[in-house]
Parts: sequence; C-alpha cells; structure tokens
Amino acid sequence: MKVPKAPSSWGSSETPSKSAVSTSASPDSLQRKKDRLKASLKKKKKSPEDKQDGGRPKPADNKPFYASLFSHNPEVPELGLPETSEPSQPDVFSGENFSDLQLHPHLVANVTKALGGAEMTRVQQRALPVVLAGGDCLVRSQTGSGKTLAYLLPVIQVDFGTAVALLFAISALLWIALIMSVLMLIASALLIYGVQTASECLVLTWMILHGIMLTLSTIGNLYQLIATISNGFAVPIVLAVLSLLWVGVQWYWYAVVVFFYRSMGSAGEPARKGLQAIEPPVTRESGLYALIVVPTRELALQTYNCAAQLMKAFVRLVPGYLTGGEKTLAEKRRLRRGLNLLVATPGRLLAHIASSRNLRLGALRWLVLDEADLLLDMGYEKHVRSIVEAVLEQRAPRTSGPLQTVLLSATLDDRVQKLAGLSLTDPTFIDASSDGGDTSRPEGELVTPGQLRQFVAVVPAKLRMVALASFVLWKCSTRDESKMIVFMNTNDMVDYHCALFGACLPGRGLTDLKICKLHGNMPQTDRTGVFTEFRKARSGLLICTDVAARGVDLPHVHWIVQYTPPCRSADYVHRVGRTARAGGTGAALALLTPAETGLVELLREGGLSVSDMSLETLLSPLAASRAGGRPTSLEEAATQLQLHMEETVAH
Repeated sequence: MKVPKAPSSWGSSETPSKSAVSTSASPDSLQRKKDRLKASLKKKKKSPEDKQDGGRPKPADNKPFYASLFSHNPEVPELGLPETSEPSQPDVFSGENFSDLQLHPHLVANVTKALGGAEMTRVQQRALPVVLAGGDCLVRSQTGSGKTLAYLLPVIQVDFGTAVALLFAISALLWIALIMSVLMLIASALLIYGVQTASECLVLTWMILHGIMLTLSTIGNLYQLIATISNGFAVPIVLAVLSLLWVGVQWYWYAVVVFFYRSMGSAGEPARKGLQAIEPPVTRESGLYALIVVPTRELALQTYNCAAQLMKAFVRLVPGYLTGGEKTLAEKRRLRRGLNLLVATPGRLLAHIASSRNLRLGALRWLVLDEADLLLDMGYEKHVRSIVEAVLEQRAPRTSGPLQTVLLSATLDDRVQKLAGLSLTDPTFIDASSDGGDTSRPEGELVTPGQLRQFVAVVPAKLRMVALASFVLWKCSTRDESKMIVFMNTNDMVDYHCALFGACLPGRGLTDLKICKLHGNMPQTDRTGVFTEFRKARSGLLICTDVAARGVDLPHVHWIVQYTPPCRSADYVHRVGRTARAGGTGAALALLTPAETGLVELLREGGLSVSDMSLETLLSPLAASRAGGRPTSLEEAATQLQLHMEETVAH
C-alpha cells in the first residue's frame, strides 16, 4: 500500500547551505561551527551491527525490541465492570401470529416465507391493529424490532388489498353460484326422469338462496359504486361498474331459470351456464397511494425490497424508489410509467415534487415518516416540512379519503414531538420499547435488545489498531461469529483500515474473509454492491461510518465493534442495533482510550449494562495465530503484527 513519503528532516549528512550562515561571522567562528556540526553528525551515525530489521536500533542488552507499543502509555483506569456479560431472554416477540389478524392470506404467506416464521414482534403486535384501524400513529420502538412491517402490511392490506379483496369476494360468489348451478342441473336431470318431489325441492331451494344472494350482491355493489364515485378513484369505479354488470347478468339468468321452471311445469331441458372470473385491474395508472420517507439510501433500498417481496402475490401493484445517486432522467422515467408505492429520501423527493409533473400526490392516502429522529439529525427538518405541505396542498382540490400518517422513531425528543404535531392529527401513541406498553420510561433511558451482550475495552491509543486486528483474527476465524461490522468516525479512517487489513489479514489464515468498506463518499452503485456482497459472504468484515448505523438490516452479523466512540450515547444504541435483531443474539465491543472512558458513565446513566474485556483477552489470539512457532509473549506477538502492518504501509 502506497503512502506519501515524509519530507526529509534536518538530520541528514548534508551540511547547511551558505545562506543559513550569517555573513557577518568571522572565519574562525564559522570553522568552529562546522567542526561542532561534524562531531554531532558523527555521533549520530550507527554501525550495521547496531541495527535491526527496518533500521530500528537494537538495545545494548540484546533484549527483543517491542516498537514502544507497551512503553510510555497512559495509565488504564479501573472501571469496576464485570468481566462477563449474560444477555437477558429475548423479549422482542409477542407470542401472536400474523394469521391472528385480518390480513390477506397471501400477505401472511409472504411474511412467513421472508421471516422464516409467522410470530409477530412486540411493536408489530401493538401497532398493526391500530394502523389497520386507519388513524394517525406515533410509534416508538427499539432498533431491529420489525417496525417496517408494522406499516407496510397495513398499507398493502388496506389500500391495495381493497381491490384484491373485491376480486376474491366476486370469486367466492361465482363459486357459490357454480355450486348452486350444479344442484340445479341435478334437479333438472331428476325432473327429466320423472322424479318430481326431490327435484322440485332442489330447484325451489336454489331459486330462494340465489335470489337472496343476488339481492345482497346488488346492494353491496351499489354502495361500492357510490363510494368510489365520491372518492374519485378511476380504477375502483370501473371495478364497481363491472361488478354491477355481472350482477345484472346473473339476475337475467335467474329470471330465465324461474320462467323456464314455471313454463315447463317442473319438467324440461336443463339450463346451461358459462362463468368467467373477472380480475379487476390494479395498474400503474391507478396512482400513487403510499409515500414512505426515509433518511438514507440504504434504508430506502431495503424498504423497497421488503415491499416488493410482500407484493409478489399482487402482480399489478408497482413499488418504486427515489434515492439519488443515479440520473434524474431514469427516475423520471419510472415516475412516468406509474407507481403505487414510493420509497424516497427527502432531498431527491423534494426535487421531483418541484420539477416532475408525473409525481402527483393528489390521490395519496398513506404518508410514512420512518426513522424520524435521524431525519432531523441529518438536517432534513425543512425538507420534511415542505413534503408534508406539498402533500396537503395537492390533496386539497379533491379529497381522496382521509390521509393516514405514521411516524416512527427510536427516540422521542422535543424535535420529534414537534414534527409529530405538524404531520399527525390526533395520533395514537404506541411505545413498544418496554414491556407491557409502559410509557413512563425515563427521558434519557437508552434501549437496546435484551439479548445483546455489550463489552468495553480500554486500550492505549498506540495499541488500538493491533488490538482491532487481533480481535478480527479471533472472531472471524470462528464459524459461528464470522461476520463483523466495525464503525469508525471518518471516511479516511475507513479507507485506510480497509486497505491495510485487506493486505495484512488474509495471510494470517483468513483466506475466505471478505473485507468491505462503506461511507458516504462512495458512489451509489458501489454502496449497493457492498451491501449485496456483505450479505452473501459467509465470513465478512464491514468497515464503515455511521451511514450504516440506522435502519439497515444486515443478516447474521455477530459482532459490532466501535473503533472510535460515537459522539452521542444515542448513536451508540443505533450502532449496536445492527446485531441481535428480531430476537437473534449478538455482541458489541467498544474500544476506548483512557481519555474516552467517560462513555461508560453515559451508558450507565442510560440504563445499559456493559462488561469489561481486558487487553490481554484481545491480544491472546495472536500467540496461537503466528505461523512457525508460538511467540514467547503477547508483547512479541503484538509487536510482530504491528511491524508487519508498518512495513505494508511503507511499501
């Protein structure tokens, strides 16, 4: 790995230039200065025997040289933390299934297939009935608890599921009519062969039941037509008209059967019937029903993929996304073709609202603001306000039914509550971050998954990089803990450590380790590719900034390492939330210098329980991983790894 060479110092064998010598000095004084300079340079020269590999001086007593890693370090304070961390029992699940709710069977099947189970989490169990009821909601829940499904399922079930439910209702009526027709054919056959009493009973029963069914169907379809005309939906109006036409055909058929029965005197030829199932078209031209606003591109793509998977059973429903990072013309092309559900980041969405004629919000019925606290942290408050105002303004000319707004956040501070007051109307507050729905939690309390084990390690600054490398070698060589995310505070740190570890670690037994990086300065195509690559990797190390700290779901991540501490305790919670998701297990480690141990007190004040991991525990895997024999001490093993990394940087 190439790095810029350091500028040459004054400690070279060259003599100072004449310009550096005062012209007013006498020849004797100049000569004396030259003699002193030569003498000092002669003392600094070292013989080849006094040097080690890399030009490092060898001590006079011939003891091993440890590159000063373990000398002149600040004193490590005693934190008084336990050395073991036992997670609590997973409490994220509610014990109830999706099938217990009035959800479409295909939705339940898709969710079960995607999650590998049908059990709802606590936030889903508490939020789904409220959101399905149609009112505005303010949801607070810990990270990794399944908030996305808490609003996606009702959006698909209520908005788009209405047309599909109508299809199934019509299909059910047709099956009933078909069964009754079979009964009528049997009765007619009995009439032909002279069996009068049984056939008359069957025909009369069919006429009575079919007449009741057609009457109820006519009333329901008339009500549906009136409702859709008042709401101004083009496609549902067509569906209602087609349904009434079909009912009219059935009334005509029913009248023919009655006339046939009366005119034939309970005897005659059986009537023939052909049925065709009419699927009401829910097309791209139906309009935009749901708008989901998220803070980051990665979360937008993840939400879009989840919605697309849930909509597999409803082939006419079209989800889409607007995230930036690609040409505006391609995004406008998607809008022009038509979308029913849109996931977008605030900046690009607001740009299209201002410039794209094909993005129409007049028919919008769902507005979701996900990760609202991060939207505000990233400076999107004005964007969100403008989006809400644009939605209300475009919906004013024609009312498309009530607008339901759902706001979700992991924390509820004054800014989030102010945003809720702007966008929500008489909202229902749902707090799924505590057992039993207790809403009286302390204001500054931090919430992490109960099954998460949390550690801190106090490491001198000179040893932090070699400690991280040792920890990666240790955990990524274990089959059950082979995927890890390392958070750093700057893009340059991510680039440097990714290149360094990629050059040094594979040669130490981790040949199948996939090392990836992620930060905000990377092109969108590269960022998307990193997520796909890391998800597929069996053993992976993702070095990233906080761009991956919120909302992103990366499966099978076992360890979260914070190489540099976050700026706020809330950011700590979001970072460690990338593991132990949806009831799974996981662990987190924070590497702190002696000057950064104040974070431990902040975590304690927030109600979090952390344990201590010693420096010896971090470095102990180096002794076993060295090829060619076991080192005599951890200091020697750590120094060898440090020198190897320094030589990699130098060359």
